[in-house]
Amino acid sequence: MQKGGEVQQFASAPQAVGSRNKYRDPNDTKGHGNIMYDRRVVRGNTYAAVVQPEETVDVQKQRDAQRRRLRANQTKKRSGTPEAVPGRKHMDIQTDTYLEKLTDRIVEFEAETQTDFILDRPPSPLFMPAKIGIDIETQIEDGELFDFDVECEPVLEVLVGKTLEQSMMEVLEEEELASLQRHQEDFEKRRNAELLEVQRMEAAEKRRADEVQRRLAQQAAKREQDLCTMRKVLSRQIAMEHLQGLKERMLLHLSDAGVFPDVGSMAVETKFLPGLYQMVSQQIKNISHERVLADAVVNSTVAEKLEQHSKMLDIERRRLALIDEAERQAGGKGRWHRSKPLPRT
Repeated sequence: MQKGGEVQQFASAPQAVGSRNKYRDPNDTKGHGNIMYDRRVVRGNTYAAVVQPEETVDVQKQRDAQRRRLRANQTKKRSGTPEAVPGRKHMDIQTDTYLEKLTDRIVEFEAETQTDFILDRPPSPLFMPAKIGIDIETQIEDGELFDFDVECEPVLEVLVGKTLEQSMMEVLEEEELASLQRHQEDFEKRRNAELLEVQRMEAAEKRRADEVQRRLAQQAAKREQDLCTMRKVLSRQIAMEHLQGLKERMLLHLSDAGVFPDVGSMAVETKFLPGLYQMVSQQIKNISHERVLADAVVNSTVAEKLEQHSKMLDIERRRLALIDEAERQAGGKGRWHRSKPLPRT
């Protein structure tokens, strides 16, 4: 495509797109599965200065250009921003973390073309590369390249020798395996016999140990029985010695405790004390009756005196009330006095 005598130029030569699998191979260790195959991973001393390769710089430039195009498209598509106030205007600014100075400018041009709607596109001519270099010929006579009878004999000898050697090795391996199998069977037989002998010896030792334990238990039981018999004999002797003077001691204890009664004390308790209790109770009853009669006489006398005193108090109250009424009717000319109220009884 041309416009104004200019020809479009490419920054790099065009390359064919390689075939890519539809799914990622899980056994691929050179892909994204292993981070050590990533070219962006820095290997070696991290304190040294890292030199960025040229390919990474080119990729970074392409990403920056793509980011600027996306930002420009986003600013164009954004709608709803109000108009600027008078005296000011809107302008695009960078909102990234680091400020970038935009100096490179991509070469841009427009090209237009139009083909006839009816005519088809002509077929592309077959690509025939230009012939370069010099043609060289070589003459080969009969028998110079390959003689089957001569060349195949050493190869056949090698194949037969290898086959025979492999067959001998297989036969030897089979014989060795059979020998190992026989040796293993003999070893198993000897081991089983030894195990049986060990089990027999263990059983005999166990029976001997059980017999020793039974004898020890029998001796311990006999010793315990002898001790029990000796304790019984000793306790019987101690009991007999203790019971010899038990009767005399019991009579002494009973007499000291007063179990055997005295005739004089029994006569006092059965004949004298009951009469004394009756006389005392009768005297107490007489004293209480006399006290009740004295209280009744005193209460009747006090009641008569209180009744007479209350009658005299009523007469005195009526007299004072008449005097107060006469003074009130006289107009209060006389000296006003009021006697003290009578004490209540």
